[in-house]
Amino acid sequence: MTQTTRVDFHNWQPQLSNTLKFVVIMARYRQQWLLVRHHQRDTLEIPGGKIDTGETPIEAARRELYEETGATDFTLTPMEIYRVCDGNSAPSFGLLLTAEIRSLSAIPKGSEIAEVYPVTRRPQDSDMTWPAIQPRLFDHVTRRHQLLEQLGTYQHVIWDWNGTLVDDAPLATDIVNRLMASQNLGSISLEQYRNDFCHPVIDYYQGLGFDFNRLPFDQLCQQFGQHYRAAREQLKLHNGSRFLLRSLSRSHTQSLLSASAQHSLEQCISHHQLDGLFDYLYGLDNHHAACKIDRGRELLQVSGIAPERTLVIGDTDHDWEVADALGTHLWLIADGHQSEAKLGALHGSVFRNWQQLNLSEA
Repeated sequence: MTQTTRVDFHNWQPQLSNTLKFVVIMARYRQQWLLVRHHQRDTLEIPGGKIDTGETPIEAARRELYEETGATDFTLTPMEIYRVCDGNSAPSFGLLLTAEIRSLSAIPKGSEIAEVYPVTRRPQDSDMTWPAIQPRLFDHVTRRHQLLEQLGTYQHVIWDWNGTLVDDAPLATDIVNRLMASQNLGSISLEQYRNDFCHPVIDYYQGLGFDFNRLPFDQLCQQFGQHYRAAREQLKLHNGSRFLLRSLSRSHTQSLLSASAQHSLEQCISHHQLDGLFDYLYGLDNHHAACKIDRGRELLQVSGIAPERTLVIGDTDHDWEVADALGTHLWLIADGHQSEAKLGALHGSVFRNWQQLNLSEA
């Protein structure tokens, strides 16, 4: 590998399996990460290998984990797709998984692996096989686990949807520009959108120069909704969100509190294959995003979990208002509809983007 090698990460979905060539499994046994040493190498590596013809990535991961560590009883969790670009050839793709091992036997006879090494921290890059790649995978997983440990102080996590989990701020900017063009109001950039967007949304549109005598606010909202619905199936979740949702669903009460209409929210959850990850889905019955606090109060009452054990995660000033009214803790992610500067003026726990959240750098 050359010095130009780059590793990045993308949300895992089963339908992407045919693009993958490799699996890598970050496995933990008795609170230690398991690395392995190949018979013909002096360096350590994360268990994994190529996906055989006819295998699914999950099947390959189960096989590789047993063959390389002797693990017989474990829980395997797909994390994310990783992509490796070295600047000299086509990118290669693999699936990064985590495993919690409950039972570990001897390495099977005939295995390529000579030894299993339990570690609590990553070795130096030079001590790892493929030093431009595997240290990045190791760090990516351990930082996610640090984030999960940080979230372990809460019992209930309430997520906002638009901008927080689904990456729709660019689409919103495009729609606003269409509406502005129809009224001869010019255009804005994504950066301008994030700097200026606010709640109530009627104030935002007034600030852009919309004349509600020419285009009534209700009609403007309807047009926005029509454009949004026409394009929403092309939207993607923020990278890292799917794994975090899946992980939290095993240990926390997890809810969705959104200004989206209830039926629309349910359709979006189904489309993004997030069914079963939320205990409660609370949307609104109008398009004006005016009653999210009331819905939040209903949600807290139904959940039975105290506000001080609850964390709201959102991306706008309205999420700050919701958390303040409910008395919950709050994290804001400036990767959605409002800028870091705008959110930072409201609250101290602001993540610059999803990447910073995934690195647990708050």
